[in-house]
Amino acid sequence: MATLVDAYKRRISYLRISITDHCNLNCTYCNPSGQKQHLGRDEILSFEEIRRVVQAGIMAGINKVRITGGEPLLRKGMVNLCQMLGALDGLESFSITTNGVFLKDFAGPLFAAGIRRINVSLDSLKEDKFRRITGRDQLADVLSGLERAEEAGLSPIKINTVVMRRVNEAEIEDFAQLTLSKPYHVRFIELMPTGSQSAADHRAQFVPVEEIIRRVQKVGKLALERADSCGPARLRAGYSKGKERTHDRRASERNQRQ
Repeated sequence: MATLVDAYKRRISYLRISITDHCNLNCTYCNPSGQKQHLGRDEILSFEEIRRVVQAGIMAGINKVRITGGEPLLRKGMVNLCQMLGALDGLESFSITTNGVFLKDFAGPLFAAGIRRINVSLDSLKEDKFRRITGRDQLADVLSGLERAEEAGLSPIKINTVVMRRVNEAEIEDFAQLTLSKPYHVRFIELMPTGSQSAADHRAQFVPVEEIIRRVQKVGKLALERADSCGPARLRAGYSKGKERTHDRRASERNQRQ
């Protein structure tokens, strides 16, 4: 099998595919104005075209594929797309990133279609803060979706949390504690500057990963975990009686709100 290598001799085996630019949330760091512009239908790949891209990627050495958006569960027929891609030989990892609002209805069908790994973007466990960040009152839907994902057999279930000063920083320990009672991997993400945010606003809300680590260590001791993250993540894991406590992630860019 062929191998893709970049200019720095790093093997490329991971492909992310955004299947829609639509999203049902208006997160403050992603779309603070609430105004959205979307691509025309003729600018978006069809399912057959996506399948051809993935098949070509597999032939070139790709073995990990992640479906993203926007919010991928908004695209009509996306479970059928997952079935098409899941049937391809050569994929070792097939996953999806979602904001979790519709997950309670899709967890079972996604598992049946071949999805095994899932990332859920969730920045607060408190209703008022979730509403403040996303512009929607749907935290209960996300939490129900996580439960359904667990029941369906999706694993690992990863939670991506963007940490923001004076917004949700007080919940760092809460998210870390969540990993003690649930089989979730929490990945804390530094707030990255975007075109919709001024440099001053970014500095005011930015929480460095070193501070996040210190806060997580109040919950449990962290140990370096060796893993092929296929990305900018730095993984650490803490253990108590053999149970994984938490992960932290430092990203060079924010995952789109998927």
